[in-house]
Amino acid sequence: MKNLKKTVSKARNERATRLKGCICEILNCTQDQYAELVYNEGLKYLKYFLPDDADGQKMLSSSRVFWNWWKNHFINRDEKFIALSGKYPIQDKEMLLQLYLNYNDGKQLAQNLHPQSVVLEESYSEMIHSLLRKEVV
Repeated sequence: MKNLKKTVSKARNERATRLKGCICEILNCTQDQYAELVYNEGLKYLKYFLPDDADGQKMLSSSRVFWNWWKNHFINRDEKFIALSGKYPIQDKEMLLQLYLNYNDGKQLAQNLHPQSVVLEESYSEMIHSLLRKEVV
């Protein structure tokens, strides 16, 4: 069972690396620029997903589970974007970049994309522990 988990994890990482490379090639960007975009759109997502909850935003933004969930959804959108750009080729690199940015806009995604309960449970559990520690001190 342990080997199966390693195999699945390795396959998932290889898929992510391959798709990331394709996106960087399509958009003519570096891996660092890609990583910065994923991170910044994740923060923007939290800002609009939890607009009146700064503590919740902070807690989720420091959650490994949230970032794994977010990167997984980003990779899924990358796969769809690559398929679409192959089916409907666009030569104008700036237009392609703008379409990609719009496709992955954290503000828009906050309206339709919601974390699974495991992401929220871990984060809210940590937030409650943090609040209790503050109250005790």
